[in-house]
Amino acid sequence: PCNGLNRNFGPASGIRITNCDAFERRLGLPAGTFASLFPSNASVPVGVGGNPAITSETADSWTAGFVLDMPFVKNLTITADYLDIRIDKQIALTFLGTSCFDQPDFPTSDIGGVPACENITLGQGTGAGGLTGPFTIPTINLITGNPIKPPAIAGVLTTIQSPYTIAAGQFSNVNSGSVRLKGVNGRIGYQFSIGDALGMLGVKGANWGDIRLDAFMYYLHSVQTSSSGTFGADTSNLRGSPGYEKNQNRFDLQHRLGRFSHTLQLFYTGRSMVNPDILAASIPEQNATFFRPSYTRYNYNVAYDINDKFTVRGIVNNVFNDLFLPQYGIPGDSVGRSYVVRVDARF
Repeated sequence: PCNGLNRNFGPASGIRITNCDAFERRLGLPAGTFASLFPSNASVPVGVGGNPAITSETADSWTAGFVLDMPFVKNLTITADYLDIRIDKQIALTFLGTSCFDQPDFPTSDIGGVPACENITLGQGTGAGGLTGPFTIPTINLITGNPIKPPAIAGVLTTIQSPYTIAAGQFSNVNSGSVRLKGVNGRIGYQFSIGDALGMLGVKGANWGDIRLDAFMYYLHSVQTSSSGTFGADTSNLRGSPGYEKNQNRFDLQHRLGRFSHTLQLFYTGRSMVNPDILAASIPEQNATFFRPSYTRYNYNVAYDINDKFTVRGIVNNVFNDLFLPQYGIPGDSVGRSYVVRVDARF
């Protein structure tokens, strides 16, 4: 949990680094010793038993919004909704390894009624400071000093042969804490007849169908997690990270003529970084897998209403086959360009 990658993440307060330093000193090692270690991709044994302390999660939410139809601009609609959502005692399958070091009450680190640090067992080496192998499971929890919990078995070689890595976890279903999110959804829609528009230019009698324009905008004001539910020192900010970009927008341009219609969609996803709680200036060595620029994607679909009950439709997803930073193996669309042909039936 305190290796060179993990110790720099965690809550904005930097409490994980503080607790990692304290743990290293408790082991008789200089603070920052584990910063030179890096994680392994090996799996960790986790108990299959349920968590006896788990309770029901609760949620509160409220919204406020408006719909604006302007009589002096025909077919123009503007809507906006403000979202405020909070989930407490969120039930999740999660690993309590790093959460143990994210709490102000470390090493107790109570999360949803579970002492997180008791839930994990670290392996220890046989050499000086426990830093050289072979690495085995000790008889006591190195963090708390209490007896280890199952499925850990004392004396067994650890799956990950590295110093002070997690060798076992008691269970993974917990009340992982609280989440709160605030954001704004907006839409601007406008529809007009091409014939009417051309008529304003003096072109009469043309029937080119109708145009519909829609702009959907989502602005994420904040999204935070707190494993204790107090949103104190253990608060982590997710706004601006992948999947929680500050701005996510969609623009639709649709043309309809009789039973035929076709639509071009543009999807915009704003810039993100893997951990918004880290100041960019403090990690200039990070590469593009950490900082991700904004990107766009286009979809196109064509539809024809055979009659009132059946519509045949063709769809091209990701028209330009865009991949987001393919040189780093990070796709903006994991499938790439794809095609769909379908028939919709209404009964």
